[in-house]
Amino acid sequence: MVVAASAVMIVVLATTAAAAPPEHRALLSRTLGSSMVLQRAPETAVVWGYVEVGASVTVTLNGKVLAPAAHPDARGTWRQVLPPTAAGGPHTLVATASTGETQTLTDIHFGDVFLCGGQVSIVLQSVHALY
Repeated sequence: MVVAASAVMIVVLATTAAAAPPEHRALLSRTLGSSMVLQRAPETAVVWGYVEVGASVTVTLNGKVLAPAAHPDARGTWRQVLPPTAAGGPHTLVATASTGETQTLTDIHFGDVFLCGGQVSIVLQSVHALY
């Protein structure tokens, strides 16, 4: 019974967050933030967020404007693919909406990003990750 109640609560919270009107959401997704690591070249990284439908978002990385400007879909979600960036940092990313809203992320680094999944007892020794 506890599991079923928890599942219902998670669904309700997820639905509430997804249904929040754009004016109550941050310009950049809450999954992105300062001091983050994004995948380095040769891969590309993607940043996204929410803006009023009909607006546009200009993204700059270290002062260089990335073109073209991002435009939201019908739900107000926009995305911008960053150019392949060599490992290193720190970098600064600024998202500016045509509505005047701006959000800045600092201390961004590019490097290798690993996502490990498995049992609670998962162990990944760094010496094995290098091969």
